[in-house]
Amino acid sequence: NTNLNIYNSLIENGTESIEIGSSCNGDCFYYYDTTNIDTDPLFYGGPDFPYNLSNESPCIDAGTLDLPQFILDNMPDTDLAGNPRIVNDKIDMGCYEWNPTVGTDEPETQNPKRQTPNLQVFPNPFSTATNIAARWETTARVNIEVYNNASLRVKTLQSGKQLPGSCQIPWNGTDNIGNKLPAGIYFVVLRVNGREKESVKVVRE
Repeated sequence: NTNLNIYNSLIENGTESIEIGSSCNGDCFYYYDTTNIDTDPLFYGGPDFPYNLSNESPCIDAGTLDLPQFILDNMPDTDLAGNPRIVNDKIDMGCYEWNPTVGTDEPETQNPKRQTPNLQVFPNPFSTATNIAARWETTARVNIEVYNNASLRVKTLQSGKQLPGSCQIPWNGTDNIGNKLPAGIYFVVLRVNGREKESVKVVRE
């Protein structure tokens, strides 16, 4: 017999997507644990970190550290973006730990899971219009731009030197020359002094 145990995994459509090949001849079985996630993982990353976890992702703290010791001994200290892999004795599911400032050059706090996002989009998804809220802490050149799913910039919402502060900018789903953009996935990117500070995945319906 062949047995497969599935724990703490992202499985699109759950057990409906698991197929047992005919070569098993009825001798293949699997166990699908309740720790698996078959709903939308709510990724939001941009071109640099496409599988970042959004604030509401069910993957946050959904991983497991109940692993053989040899795996724990060889587990990397950081995720693919350089964030601590284990926070408060918990681990997220996926290749990135949830951290709103992932990919920045700011020092981490003692509890990065309590940091306030620098960039937010609401409502998201949207159909006709949405709002982009951003903040930055120093006088800097601030760019807020929208990219399509092919990583092409389609809209510049803000560009120029700004004093420390924040802004809220409406966006009606058009490009730089006023054309209505099609439904799909876009990424709003906040850059400060040319460096990507944060990005948010946006869905236009």
